Amino acid sequence: MSKPENNEQNFSLCVCVNCPTYSDCGRLAGERLFCSRGKGVCVYKPNGCICPGCPVYKSNKLKYNYYCRRDING
Repeated sequence: MSKPENNEQNFSLCVCVNCPTYSDCGRLAGERLFCSRGKGVCVYKPNGCICPGCPVYKSNKLKYNYYCRRDING
């Protein structure tokens, strides 16, 4: 498992905006690519996770869900 690069290519492949857990706060803040950037400023309540279907998740052989709720940088 490798941490995805925080770059524009991965950002464009990111499917966070389609996730049922993603919130209006996230949309307004432009938060995405949580598997690389870590938890942002918004609070996300678990409501289903689509991480395993994300191209970034698959190409980096990630194994966790709910990256929007995980602090992976600290």
